[in-house]
Amino acid sequence: MGTRSEVQKSGIGQSGGRLSDDSINRPHLKGDLAQMVEKIQNLESDISRQKGEFGLFGLILREGSENRWDVVAAAHWFGEERTNDTQYLYEKLKEVLGGDELLKISRVVTMGMKDAFVEEMRRLVSVDHGLYELKDTEVSRVQIKRGFIITSKTPGRGRMSS
Repeated sequence: MGTRSEVQKSGIGQSGGRLSDDSINRPHLKGDLAQMVEKIQNLESDISRQKGEFGLFGLILREGSENRWDVVAAAHWFGEERTNDTQYLYEKLKEVLGGDELLKISRVVTMGMKDAFVEEMRRLVSVDHGLYELKDTEVSRVQIKRGFIITSKTPGRGRMSS
């Protein structure tokens, strides 16, 4: 079972027991994965400008997921049901990802700002339109083989307060 101490420091600086922004040491991605992550970073930024900021946005590769990624997102502007928000994000992903890249996405997971996974991730990682890599850790009973967190804002910071 993973712990916070197992979060890899690849591209992550530590500050006050919380992973924080370190623009010098970013993950060095190559090839197809690098291109897909960059497209998703740009998409997150575009959606944030159009619809409002995310409290959490990233790609998560769960243990046993056979190299298919989950896009995870939480935002104050999501509706109660979140069905429309999930569909919206999926349609936006289809606009920016090629067919092979889209096949690497397992699902789009939209969550409320008070979801346990969101709250724990926001306590663990602080990044705003950047990129942090997680490896072999557990967040709220989710076993994460690898993750790229693009935005994870501190609870109570500005518009992101819960």
